[in-house]
Amino acid sequence: MIALLLLLLVVLLILDVLALMGKTPDTHMEITQFGDYKF
Repeated sequence: MIALLLLLLVVLLILDVLALMGKTPDTHMEITQFGDYKF
């Protein structure tokens, strides 16, 4: 269970880095200008 939570955090961090680089993945999540995730 803990491993799954860590994996989720890593994925969110990667998405955040990609968003900062201007390479936001086209997913169901919308990343705001403040880096917040809107589901």
